[in-house]
Amino acid sequence: MQTGNKPTYPIAYKWLSYGIVLAFVYYWLFTIAIIFLPKTINTATPRQAAVYTAFVRQNWQLFAVSKVYNRQLNVVLRDKITQQPTDTIDLVQYTIAEKRQQAPFNNYEDAIDHILYKEMNGLERQLAAKKKLVQQQFPGRADSFYMQQSSLLLEQDSLQQNLQNLIKYAKYVLQQKKINTANKAFQLTEMHKYIQPQLPAYSIAGDSTAEPLFISTFKNL
Repeated sequence: MQTGNKPTYPIAYKWLSYGIVLAFVYYWLFTIAIIFLPKTINTATPRQAAVYTAFVRQNWQLFAVSKVYNRQLNVVLRDKITQQPTDTIDLVQYTIAEKRQQAPFNNYEDAIDHILYKEMNGLERQLAAKKKLVQQQFPGRADSFYMQQSSLLLEQDSLQQNLQNLIKYAKYVLQQKKINTANKAFQLTEMHKYIQPQLPAYSIAGDSTAEPLFISTFKNL
């Protein structure tokens, strides 16, 4: 019994290979062109540029130093009589320290870390929505004004669960650290502390670029 040979398509494979190589080269040439000459490319090939932007855009900044940031979520205590701050705890750093201390059996601490960041992400989304509303109502104001007003709106929103969960976690951390909270009020603040990658973390330039996102009013514990 004779077995038939499987048909081969050398010409089809050859042209398919050429097509893949040409598509690859065209994509990267178009990417380089739209990075360096965006206005020219968008004007000369508007349809191709629209498809590229919608589906395969590269967001690289080849010659710009990108910024990274550390999140800070602080609970601040102050004396009710003197109005002076007494304690400040970074909840993010506390959580990281707990994970390191309990490693490698830190599943509980790792779960807390994930929940904390989930709640902070939710808080930031709500802040962005509140800020947009304030900007529409009061255009042209300073960033500090929008931050203060969006923080107040967020506190007044009874349906805002992210903030309530973060406050509960702050109180839990105070209990864990056995901090005396008698006759004290607390405030919750969140900020992004930007650090340039080429600068050491302790540099003055890196420390000067902190952006406050949320500052609550002082409340009783």
